[in-house]
Amino acid sequence: MQSRSISLRRSCLDRDAASGFTIVPMTNATDATDNNTGTGTGTGTGTGTGTGTGTGTGTGTGTGTETDNNESAPFYSAFEISPVPEPGPDATPPEVYRGIYGMPMFVTIPTADLTASVDFWTRGLGFIDLFSLHGQLSHMRRWAFQDALLVAGEPAAGTPAMTVSFSCVLSELDGISEACEELAPGCTTGPRAMPWPTVDLEVRTPENTRVIVTAARGVEPASREASQLASEGYLIPDAGANG
Repeated sequence: MQSRSISLRRSCLDRDAASGFTIVPMTNATDATDNNTGTGTGTGTGTGTGTGTGTGTGTGTGTGTETDNNESAPFYSAFEISPVPEPGPDATPPEVYRGIYGMPMFVTIPTADLTASVDFWTRGLGFIDLFSLHGQLSHMRRWAFQDALLVAGEPAAGTPAMTVSFSCVLSELDGISEACEELAPGCTTGPRAMPWPTVDLEVRTPENTRVIVTAARGVEPASREASQLASEGYLIPDAGANG
């Protein structure tokens, strides 16, 4: 049976007063409500003119619905703002993005040889040199929101613990690995399947940066893997309790 590619959505965490944090299914924030039932008592007096006067007391119970859009469901689907396609072996990568926008996030990487670094990032990793200040800075771009600034400076001396990750699709991994190895033999590790649903390639760049090129893969909904992921809080459509 051919595996069906699906997207994974992480369940959100909802605070429970008795037991701490409880994993609950993700819902849209605009759909979340909390139903609370309460009782109350009240007293009152009143007077009137006409045929008579009187006083009275009374008690009552009632129910109410309290809407809480921020606490119950802080996460919601927003995949439409991302350039990353649906996972799977047939996923098609978007074009390199040449638009100018306010960057929500980027990395700054010092390099002792700006020319060599730009060559590696373009020919190996598949970025473009979107903008350059000669001898000082090169703004590298791949997909939308995949931005890296290469700047003239002193690179890291040792192996850094931190990595920077860029999404790709499965069909790109082998080509990126081969291109990087041709430029700097021994600079790659992988690609390898991770315990979560991605296949990752680690690349050590000339400026000693650990770049992770990562591609999401599809998961068969009826598989043991899907059941295990669902038990950990991932939303897997049609995933049953298999094994």
